[in-house]
Amino acid sequence: MDCFVGASTGALKGVMFRDGTFKNMNAVNTLKPKSDEITCMCWATQDQTELLTAQMDRNLKLYDSINNTYTSLFKLNGGNGTVRGIHATNSGSIVSAVESGELRVWKNSGEMISELNAGNNLLVMVGNNATEGQYATGGNENPLKVWDVRVGQKTFTAKNVRPDNLQLRVPVWDTDIRFIPDSQNIVTTTGKCHIRIYDPRA
Repeated sequence: MDCFVGASTGALKGVMFRDGTFKNMNAVNTLKPKSDEITCMCWATQDQTELLTAQMDRNLKLYDSINNTYTSLFKLNGGNGTVRGIHATNSGSIVSAVESGELRVWKNSGEMISELNAGNNLLVMVGNNATEGQYATGGNENPLKVWDVRVGQKTFTAKNVRPDNLQLRVPVWDTDIRFIPDSQNIVTTTGKCHIRIYDPRA
């Protein structure tokens, strides 16, 4: 498989680019889109043999590509709205964020370790693979923020850009975030098709 795709139907698909085909990795005949829709995914291991998925009903599942198994782990309780981001840490814990802003750290048994409030209308949460414990969040009128979950603190909040040519305020609408490798910078995309780069040190 060249990549995995999570569908709104709940299907987990393995895609092969060379021949333009895909394979369903789970049984699709029993799926219920209202509860099984995959809202976010992440690799569970550095060798990329295991994949974590979060469903619309908040269930966290693990796909093992070696043994071709797809098992439920636990439910990501707390807050409101869909799960907008998950991340597996090197120490074995799992970090999640939901739409109402609850940023939580879990043991792999499902016991919650800690919680931070990242603000309402959260649309995205990503981890920094180069820095353990560092996460970024953003959303609709919820500016880019950087967190250190190890100490439970926010370390950076982005300022909005200047007003536009008509001197109107530019809406804050971060839809995706990435930590740029080998750099301190962070790149975001917005609902207005803008790409922005931030330096938290500035």
